[in-house]
Amino acid sequence: MTENLPPLYLIFGLFVHGVYFTLLTPFPFIELSDIRFSASIVLAILDHFLWFFYFTSVYYPFNEILAFFIICVWMIPFGFFVSLSANENTLPSGVYGAPRNDPFLEPHKKAANRLLSFFKFVNTKKSSILPEVVGTNTVKLG
Repeated sequence: MTENLPPLYLIFGLFVHGVYFTLLTPFPFIELSDIRFSASIVLAILDHFLWFFYFTSVYYPFNEILAFFIICVWMIPFGFFVSLSANENTLPSGVYGAPRNDPFLEPHKKAANRLLSFFKFVNTKKSSILPEVVGTNTVKLG
């Protein structure tokens, strides 16, 4: 079942996943200063290097090593990282359609409005400058 992998490495990997499990209680509100978060980062790096050094000393086909790293070493920490880096302000909160007066969001709204107005301006200039394609072989000018 363990494919002759070293038992101490497997136990360490299970311990690392146990530390990841402790991050589920405060998830998605994980504090960067939390000792569990810091420990999970350090342990993820140690787990990666532990298995890397093992697989450099013992021959396995590359596709098996890659599958092992993706499923057993990288999937959970990268999943946490991606879910924490996602923009939480895009999720619905509160009453749908009600305006949110959050001072944190104001700079983001202004930047989004500037970007949206820029694209609207480019779209109007594009339609006045570039010819419109009417059919497959015809071009309508003006």
